Amino acid sequence: MACIPLFTVSPTPDNTAPGTVQPVPTGIVNGQTVLLTGGVVHSGTLVISGLLNVIIKQTGVGVAVIRPAAGSNGINATAASSCVIGTISSTGSNSIKILSANFGIALANASDITVSRVDIFNTSGFFAIQMQNTSACTIQRCYIESSSCSSVIGGPGSAKNNNYTENTLLFNSFPTSTQGRGIYIENGSSNSITSNRIANMSYHGISVLHPTNTTISCNTLSNCPDGTDQDSGAIYTQHIGVIAGAVVNCQISSNSITGGIGHGIYLDAPSQDITVQRNTIRSCSTIAAGAIELHQSNNCVILSNSAVNCGRCLIFSGPSSTLYNNTISNNIFRDPKQVLIKYEGGTEWIGEGTFINNYYFSDVPFVNASTVGGANNYTYAQWKNLVTAQDVNSTFNVTVGSLTVTGEAGVEGPSNTFMFAGSLRKLLRR
Repeated sequence: MACIPLFTVSPTPDNTAPGTVQPVPTGIVNGQTVLLTGGVVHSGTLVISGLLNVIIKQTGVGVAVIRPAAGSNGINATAASSCVIGTISSTGSNSIKILSANFGIALANASDITVSRVDIFNTSGFFAIQMQNTSACTIQRCYIESSSCSSVIGGPGSAKNNNYTENTLLFNSFPTSTQGRGIYIENGSSNSITSNRIANMSYHGISVLHPTNTTISCNTLSNCPDGTDQDSGAIYTQHIGVIAGAVVNCQISSNSITGGIGHGIYLDAPSQDITVQRNTIRSCSTIAAGAIELHQSNNCVILSNSAVNCGRCLIFSGPSSTLYNNTISNNIFRDPKQVLIKYEGGTEWIGEGTFINNYYFSDVPFVNASTVGGANNYTYAQWKNLVTAQDVNSTFNVTVGSLTVTGEAGVEGPSNTFMFAGSLRKLLRR
């Protein structure tokens, strides 16, 4: 798929406030356009809860700032519908800024809300933008930084359906916590998370629990996670409570992941019916973690990804009763110092994934199976003998194939393009 170009979003934000202060507008009614004056601090909480067709935008010169009282939200839009907060524009600077709020924007039970070109700094509550039981809401071209929150965008509990988060920059969530998430969706369907830049989240960059028909594509994630918990991931999924064999249809594609102490893409127990395709994962984990981990996951497809210089390129974790029917094909796995594939926690490990036409590069033992009579290492040839008739056209440690890494997802197109001819010199320089 072709990725959507990232718009310029507050590349050098200024989180200081102008000097003039006046109260936020009050007494807002359905259908009203609320004007916030540029160059002015609007004190208090702007309330549009339960209203319809309200537009909140900046007027005049300079950014319009909302600074609520301590412990209060910047904008309350609970149960609001068909409203716009900010400016819907692909050019120009962000024009509304929310400072030092509990939640920057509260969208619980809201529908058809667009939040566009809004900056949020230094929130103290659990969410910079709270989305709980929301539907058809769009968060786009926003800049959110230094939010000491559990999740920058999202919320637990009730379903979130048909929501979109795109072209938004998120930085520094709960830097010392094991719970900081960038985007967090739970119990939702038909949500799209695309072309965002997410950095320095302490727990997960993107976390989706029990999703169906969800797309995570063209995002650029760096140093996620950067906290203390290695049992975490830049992109994290889980499907507890979903009936085995049910159609989930989660797509994780064309994302670029760099750095972090945990897994790059973590399909946690029990994840199912997920396609992980055309992602680039580089230097993303410690020796205990992997570029891609399948933990008690089933019916997942790992297709045309590149994993370079990670602790492990691929980890299988769990018994074969919960880890089965996974397909791993046309991937490039390279690490000159670490075992490429690791099996943990099960004894019938050979059937946990079917391998087809992959490309492997390593100077150390190829596979480590930690539960087959101890911690056993296998060379590529030994492993091929064990997985009879699998990976028949794969290659190991030879210069075959070509990988073009185009850079950040969402900037220059898909995160990688495979052309199986020529050399891997560009890959091997990384």
